[in-house]
Amino acid sequence: ETPLQPRPRLNSSVTTFRFNVGASLIAAQKQAGISNLKLAKDFGVCKQTATRWRSKADQKVSVVFALSEYFGMSCESFLDLGR
Repeated sequence: ETPLQPRPRLNSSVTTFRFNVGASLIAAQKQAGISNLKLAKDFGVCKQTATRWRSKADQKVSVVFALSEYFGMSCESFLDLGR
């Protein structure tokens, strides 16, 4: 039987970045003049899903990549819109 090892501690100097994907999406849509309905059609989802994306601060990374590509910008630039 192996004794329990203590968990490694995270470096307290690590910076955490917080992004609001919903706010980024709202800003990107406004800049590009894209409605929720068009966004939903282009992504092949229902309008409610696109509306839900706008109201969520966090989102799957795959959705963030897809949205940033859709709006023709890097993920960093897309996420910076929501700050």
